Amino acid sequence: MPFQDTGWTMATFVDSLFGAEHVLEVAELVEDAQRVAERLVRTPADVALRRALRQHLRELRDSADLHRWVREGDIAAGLMEFPTEPNDVQLTVHQVRVRLKALHGLVQARLGHLIELHDMAAA
Repeated sequence: MPFQDTGWTMATFVDSLFGAEHVLEVAELVEDAQRVAERLVRTPADVALRRALRQHLRELRDSADLHRWVREGDIAAGLMEFPTEPNDVQLTVHQVRVRLKALHGLVQARLGHLIELHDMAAA
């Protein structure tokens, strides 16, 4: 069988698994969760919004686990304790918003670090 160059290198392989695109996807997911949490403050009885927020939080936890991000994973796992009763939502959404802000900061820092590494490698 003749050699066929697929264009894959170790750098492109690692980038495809752990690169900035994956971090950017998680950053967008955090921002989506933040928007849903803001809407939930105004309408705490909205079952569909609570369900959507829980789904976003579950995806954040799974993404952090998949990438083995310890600090992000700890915050995301703690967010899974989001209440399901409308009476508890108002107070807890504030706590969720604070944790999402912290998670957003960590993900943005990770993305910034990857961009710096990419720029150094390109130089």
